[in-house]
Amino acid sequence: MKPQALRGFRDYLPEEMLAKDRLLDAVRRVFESHGYPPVQTPALEYAELLLGKYGEEGEMLLYRFTDQGGREVALRYDLTVPLARLIGTHGSLPMPFRRYQIAPVWRAEKPAKGRYREFVQCDVDLVGVDDPGADAEMLLVGQDVLRALGIERYRLRVNHRGILRAITRSLGIEQGAREGAFLRLLDKLDKIGAERFREGLAGEFGLAEASIERLFGVVGGGGEPRAALELLEADLGADPDGAAAITHLHAIVS
Repeated sequence: MKPQALRGFRDYLPEEMLAKDRLLDAVRRVFESHGYPPVQTPALEYAELLLGKYGEEGEMLLYRFTDQGGREVALRYDLTVPLARLIGTHGSLPMPFRRYQIAPVWRAEKPAKGRYREFVQCDVDLVGVDDPGADAEMLLVGQDVLRALGIERYRLRVNHRGILRAITRSLGIEQGAREGAFLRLLDKLDKIGAERFREGLAGEFGLAEASIERLFGVVGGGGEPRAALELLEADLGADPDGAAAITHLHAIVS
């Protein structure tokens, strides 16, 4: 047998591993300086726990199998669902609950340059409080990580689910499967480009040109945060979800 790693997996030789560890050690120091301790969850979870969490595309990428005990299991796809399972398992955890986890995850996707089937995710989360101060804290943690790594030019991008709900309602897209399909298309805007995004809006959702132009006016903002929020307010402020989300984001910025 030819000695080789599975396609989509890789070895780290000492020089690479030392550099990787230095980088992750810097990240850990930032997390812990903000009061976030580490946790560890198993690589394997019950498949039932992971199914229905990532959409059809995500589920196709799960490494699933039956173990020797006849249990349907899967390798973790991310660190978020295991966090939810951890909180459900240990119901007496004090809230708010802070934690970070740096660990490998597995996705059976097509390998490409810089894209592997086994890779490390680095998550930091604050659970159990719905407050703009908590969201601002997470942004500060992220900012400090970038600075610790010597990255001086960066952009923090902030979103709110309430704004997305307000956008879908303003376009007449009903909740459910169509809303999910629209949000997945919107999420791909940067990757597929404006032209293909427009084609998807017109073809899959039947949106008129005027609605598409209005949508670009909402999602194509940017610039100074308060100015961007004022634009959103003018377009979505009459929607209860939109208004609450914009108020929340104003507080985060402040």
